[in-house]
Amino acid sequence: MCSWRSTRGCPQTSGAGSIPSFATLYAGRNLTLTTRMGDLDIVQRLPGVPPWAELVADAEQTSLGDVPLAVCSREHLIAMKRARHSLQDQTDVAALLVDE
Repeated sequence: MCSWRSTRGCPQTSGAGSIPSFATLYAGRNLTLTTRMGDLDIVQRLPGVPPWAELVADAEQTSLGDVPLAVCSREHLIAMKRARHSLQDQTDVAALLVDE
C-alpha cells in the first residue's frame, strides 16, 4: 500500500504499489509519498528551488543496479531543503553544512 498527500489537500490512498496519477504529477503539485521505506517528498514548484535545467546540468550521473539515476548536486540539495524549510529539512541542512 502506498499513501500520498498533496500539500493542498487531505491524505489519499491508492492501491498496492500504485502512485498518484500522471495528471496529478504533471499539474506540478507538491506531494509526499509514504512508503514502507519512509516518506518521499516530490517538490516540483517552490520559490527558491533551482530550475529543472540547472538541476539536470549539475547532477551527478550514477546508477542503482541497472537503473540510471541523476542525483542533484549538494548545493542544489541544500537550496531545495532551505526552500521547503520543514523541520526535517532544517535538520538535514544543518547536517549537510557540518561537513563543509
